[in-house]
Amino acid sequence: MSAEGGRSIELQVVNKASEEFVIFSAMLPESGCQWIDGEQAKVGMTLKPGGSTTWGVASPSTSATAIAEVRLKGDKGSSIGFEFKNLYNDLSLVEVELSPKINYDIQPAATGLQTTCKVIITSLA
Repeated sequence: MSAEGGRSIELQVVNKASEEFVIFSAMLPESGCQWIDGEQAKVGMTLKPGGSTTWGVASPSTSATAIAEVRLKGDKGSSIGFEFKNLYNDLSLVEVELSPKINYDIQPAATGLQTTCKVIITSLA
């Protein structure tokens, strides 16, 4: 993690759904935030069924918020949106928006300057 001296958050996404997802939007809404080396969400990247990926974002300051937004579209028409952030007050949050036929389970992050969260995506029967 390249956030030494700053604040960061990593989001690991595991795809246990029955469809492939493609990133169509990846944004850093706070100025000063940057993707962690090797953990950048890029438009066009795919997340295959059974696969996983980790996205990470960092802020150079411990008094700032590290935040990112990533949106995906599935090959069966589903969509998923993630907003993950490590707030200036050491609280970490992950918000997930998704289509009705998709479900998720989240393993919450610990609070602090550097946190990691895990989200598992599944299809509803």
